[in-house]
Amino acid sequence: MLSVIWVATDGWGLNLIKDQSELNSISTIDNLTNESVLSLHEGSSGLILVGTYKGLNLIENGVVQNRDFIPDYLQDDRVLAIESLNEEEYLIGTFSN
Repeated sequence: MLSVIWVATDGWGLNLIKDQSELNSISTIDNLTNESVLSLHEGSSGLILVGTYKGLNLIENGVVQNRDFIPDYLQDDRVLAIESLNEEEYLIGTFSN
């Protein structure tokens, strides 16, 4: 069985391993708000929520999505925790907001 592995790092960003038999073939996710990933959550629809030192990021199909709809208070705060309530609602824990 092949499974995807997300590797969150503190300073080296977020990496994706699509095939465990090819551990040398790691993709880096570009365009995160910061390279220090503090929290990571995979939603049931495959949407990945990533919290960094500089805000919340959404990844769909391996691509960081536009952040225009993310509230200002989540744009630059440290996102320390992400938990889903259901498929459409999430609890977001931040450092200062």
